[in-house]
Amino acid sequence: MLTFVLAGVLLLGVGGASEAQQTAPAWPRLVTAPGRYHAHGGESVKLPCDVTNLGRKSVFWLKGDSSMESRELLVQIRGVRRRPVAVRRFLQDMRTGKMATDGTHLIINNLTEDDAGTYTCTVTWAGQSVTHVLEVTDLGSLQKVVMEYLPPSRSMTVVEGSPVTFACHARGSPQPSVAWYREGTEREVLREGPVLNIAEAGREDAGRYQCLTSSGEDGRRQGTVFTLNVEYVSVRGAQDRVVVRSEYPRAQLTCYVEGYPEPQVLWYQSSGQVTEDARHRFVADRHQHHLQIEDVTVADLGEYQCYVHNGASRDLATLTLTAAPREARILGAELTPRHSTYNLTWEVESITPLRLYMLEYRKGPAAGQWNTTYVGISDTPQGMTYVQSGLLTLDPASTYEVKVRGVTEDNEQGPDMINPFEIVTGGGTKEKISRFFHTALPILSRLPILARTLQ
Repeated sequence: MLTFVLAGVLLLGVGGASEAQQTAPAWPRLVTAPGRYHAHGGESVKLPCDVTNLGRKSVFWLKGDSSMESRELLVQIRGVRRRPVAVRRFLQDMRTGKMATDGTHLIINNLTEDDAGTYTCTVTWAGQSVTHVLEVTDLGSLQKVVMEYLPPSRSMTVVEGSPVTFACHARGSPQPSVAWYREGTEREVLREGPVLNIAEAGREDAGRYQCLTSSGEDGRRQGTVFTLNVEYVSVRGAQDRVVVRSEYPRAQLTCYVEGYPEPQVLWYQSSGQVTEDARHRFVADRHQHHLQIEDVTVADLGEYQCYVHNGASRDLATLTLTAAPREARILGAELTPRHSTYNLTWEVESITPLRLYMLEYRKGPAAGQWNTTYVGISDTPQGMTYVQSGLLTLDPASTYEVKVRGVTEDNEQGPDMINPFEIVTGGGTKEKISRFFHTALPILSRLPILARTLQ
């Protein structure tokens, strides 16, 4: 009867798929890989089943091999509240704590050899499942095989790059064979023989390793689990160079930190260790560590070190904080006595000292290539404001667009001017007549005096 109920649920999942696609924002997705797990009698084991976007759908745990007829439904874990519903035969196991759930994971406590077998987690609506193999060793029934472990604690903590040796010596008659597995992976033998060597342990090697023996007499397996912890730290800056804008003087330096044990993070500047105050704040978000600086000044600019350590290892990342000027503002352009030469005046605000200005101009509007000339710094700034003038010789009777951009001593350029400054040069017929009278009138006014003198 149980088989027919489960089959009906599976068919319902297939029949309702098209409707669910229209209403659900995303289909459930099972993201756990098949695994092989080994435990001793009396211990507990958690069999994983991670599902994303489960929503209101359900997860079913079954015990048995791959054929549907021989599988036995253990429990249904409903979505939303993850509430488990066991079938009648296993209700007592749920009540006594023999069987439990953690979200969509299955937990089996007080293991016996009867608990060994294959367990399948299936998301029927998504047509996905994962099968784990559970092996249980009853040490009380294996008196023929004597095990010796190295290290005896079956646990080792080393610094990254160190050599690791685990040994699992078995004596019995006949002599048992020994194989090593990585817990939680598929049935993949890492090594055969009593010794497992790792020449240089990396952070990816941390985890649990199973040593399993196999007796040729009755085929029973015995073993244990070794735990490897690898101490390391790793840090890198999110950006090598952080640029703060003068119009919004707030900066955030970020470094990504990983390590075991959990490392401590310290920030340093050239003046020493950075401490939290009204302008400096430390923010940590999992592996991201931020140094936030409000109202950035010249003293805040320069190199910073994100230093991490955990007692066994240490590392640091260097980040540079610099500043860019604000958008320049052209104050005006006056025609000089020199023909078609204009004296252009502008101002730029900058936290950090300026090195020069980029003066760009073109005939326009919006036509042709920009011509660029560079103007050095000649005036002392008033606070953060630089005021500068420069000469620009232009063609007569033309319209020009002009832009200015400040450049700091760190070669950080200010933003491009959104609205270029416009200059309309003279030089037409009216200006020529005006210039003639402007030159001739003083001479003509002296003619009567010259005539009286000659008389």
